[in-house]
Amino acid sequence: MCDHAGQVYQARLAQEGYAYFEQEDGEDVNIVDSPISHDAFVETASLAQDGLCANAEPYTPEFNAALTQEDIVGFVGPAWEDGLLKSAGELQSGNWRVTTVPGGPAATGGTFVSALSASEHPEAAAELAAFIGGTEFQKIGYLEKGLFPASTGVAADPEAASPQEYYGGQDTLGALAQTAEEAPLVYQAPDSGTVASQFFVALNDLSFNDDDAEKVYSSLVEKNSAE
Repeated sequence: MCDHAGQVYQARLAQEGYAYFEQEDGEDVNIVDSPISHDAFVETASLAQDGLCANAEPYTPEFNAALTQEDIVGFVGPAWEDGLLKSAGELQSGNWRVTTVPGGPAATGGTFVSALSASEHPEAAAELAAFIGGTEFQKIGYLEKGLFPASTGVAADPEAASPQEYYGGQDTLGALAQTAEEAPLVYQAPDSGTVASQFFVALNDLSFNDDDAEKVYSSLVEKNSAE
């Protein structure tokens, strides 16, 4: 019921609106040493070390093989993994469903569009951003590629919010849209991704050894906490 402990860990943090830093008076404050991260890390490490995760990292051949061979029968992941699932689990069409994450809704972010302040065509850039983020463009991306739409208007479109054959007739967009609306906002600092990758790698390593998760966590905190 788990592809990779790192996925569960990330979801646990997102459920709490946590990403290693917070802002105070416009400045980033390091909160790497947090009970939120500690509990999520230790508990998900136990999933991996107890053999409850397939130790198959998403976006890798191993993940695709695990799905194809039905080693994975459930997993926590972002909405855009729809394309991965349909490709690797093509023969399982009709058997999969989308549901809420145990513990509450979570959003781990996605793509965004921005324009440099030095742009010579700020109005055109704004128009392009509005088009890319608009309902029609987002609807095409969802229907053709399974990309979860950034525009909330897509979920209200009958063509998009319709029964999905792969998911046994379930309106998956409706379930995902509700999660997106209810998920806590997460502040992502410039260094959040760098810190997160270290915890993710550590969880991957713990999947293949019996190191003490508490000691590994303490080491990561010491390495990444503010001096």
